[in-house]
Amino acid sequence: MDIMAILGVAGSVSLLAGWRLYLSIFATGLAMRYDVVPLPEHLQSLDVLADPWVLGIAGVAAVTEFFADKVM
Repeated sequence: MDIMAILGVAGSVSLLAGWRLYLSIFATGLAMRYDVVPLPEHLQSLDVLADPWVLGIAGVAAVTEFFADKVM
């Protein structure tokens, strides 16, 4: 993965994190789980985001955050 692709992925995830934190974790984890976003070798520690437990907790937290924002 070249530097422009890494910057593109980092920019996309950081933009999404500014809107909804848990949604960005969930979307990044799903993309990594289904090999949509290949990780560079020096970022293999982020592979924990593709764990089913992390995906489940982030999904529930994203839905909770969404409805809490609409109610409050």
